[in-house]
Amino acid sequence: MPHISIIPFSPSDRRHLLLCELDDTMFVVDCGWRTDVPSDAHPADSKTQTSPAALVDPREALGSINWARVDFVLVSNYEQMTLLPYITEYTEFTGPVLATEPTKTYGRCVLEEGLWAADAWRQQPDVNGGGSSAAAASGNASSTQALPYTLQDVVAAMEKVTAVRHNEIVSPVPFVQVYARSSGYCIGGANWTVECKGHRTAFVSTSALTTCLHPQEWDGSVVAEAHVIVFSDAVDPAESDEGDGGGGAHNIQISQRLNQLCSTAMATLKQRGRVLLVGEPYGVTQDILQLVAENAMAMGLPLPQFVVVSPIAERTLQYGNIMGEWLCAAKQALLYLPEYPFADKDLRQKGHLHYVRSLAELDTRTVPQGTWFVVASPQDTAAINHFVRQWQRDAQQCTSAEKASGSGAARFAVLIHDDDVARAQTIVNQTAASNEVTYVPVPRRLTHHAIRQLLVGATHAQHVLVPSSVHARLAPTLTGDAEYALLEHSYLQVTV
Repeated sequence: MPHISIIPFSPSDRRHLLLCELDDTMFVVDCGWRTDVPSDAHPADSKTQTSPAALVDPREALGSINWARVDFVLVSNYEQMTLLPYITEYTEFTGPVLATEPTKTYGRCVLEEGLWAADAWRQQPDVNGGGSSAAAASGNASSTQALPYTLQDVVAAMEKVTAVRHNEIVSPVPFVQVYARSSGYCIGGANWTVECKGHRTAFVSTSALTTCLHPQEWDGSVVAEAHVIVFSDAVDPAESDEGDGGGGAHNIQISQRLNQLCSTAMATLKQRGRVLLVGEPYGVTQDILQLVAENAMAMGLPLPQFVVVSPIAERTLQYGNIMGEWLCAAKQALLYLPEYPFADKDLRQKGHLHYVRSLAELDTRTVPQGTWFVVASPQDTAAINHFVRQWQRDAQQCTSAEKASGSGAARFAVLIHDDDVARAQTIVNQTAASNEVTYVPVPRRLTHHAIRQLLVGATHAQHVLVPSSVHARLAPTLTGDAEYALLEHSYLQVTV
């Protein structure tokens, strides 16, 4: 077997950057970095995974890597691209970058949104008067690290990404082949296999086993064929409330939570109230929009005006309808029918979907009267606070009859589906209307239960690496006849 060493360089459990050496070949898997740090999370709170390391300048963290020696970079999904522009534009790295077409397309949007959010955070006024929010980072909002690159760097980096398909075999350097399998997590999400001298090393990044959401389903061959399996992402057992590993039970859990969010929205809209959904304009948000639109039509209710406040929403929501081959089987079947996989195209044609780049643009737009269903990014605290405060003022000024019945302007709801508990709690804390907030996390990432089930099919595995937080929970559950060695990896620690 080839000699393999792995060093995780990202301090976050949700964003990954693995420096890997396979004999004489050096490569990086993912370029993720967490830039938002909840200010109310205690540095030593292991449950939120917020540590002093999370505040490290990424340039310092990556400074110890000899980028001239790195042969290639593999990117698993659009959440794991944060530092790619810095790597391609400000280091000595000159090799190829491989990612699926949706990862490249969505990734550019996510990087642009990150730059916009960091700039907006720095420009927010200090609530104590004068200065900027950077001077008041000890408040309730999340602090956001400045990204070490510009929009021009993002454009240049994307031009250096080679788009590949799932299962397409690519040889980035002689005698090494790589290929991506569907991770089930998001459109274009991938888990990479690196093959050298007949031995296969699988890198399982952020993945989901559910089949009730819109991305293409998980491809288990990435685990079944591998001799070495590296799980870079898994839910910290301290955060997980899942009783079993996934499969049908996990589908039921996710469906129930989506229905709970949808039911809360429909109950509010039925009373002519307004709804604010806090979520990125892609991913699970697309499934929720679909459910709300379908339920409104099925119940015979007037369609609300869907208002999405984001500089990237118009692109990200439209991409879903033109990337059919990357969707689940049920969505792909709609491509052969005279209807779109997602509701946004139909809603826009009916005049019920409005893309707004910012609050300033919203002031210049005329949105028809009626109930509103607003979508705002978790990074856009200004938009979240704007709508909550405006709706609170409207509720105070509404008629006594509306107040008594809890209808019309007297009623609104704030929905949050983020499974990042620390970030969601920060949003709840800074929202002045916490009584109107419904937080229902939609968990998709692998748990230690799911990893244990996946390893049952790992018939060729000789070594399995998991995050240290998962290793402590997983190791005691394995039977003594396991044919592989279970190892752990942790931040800046070398695992050979």
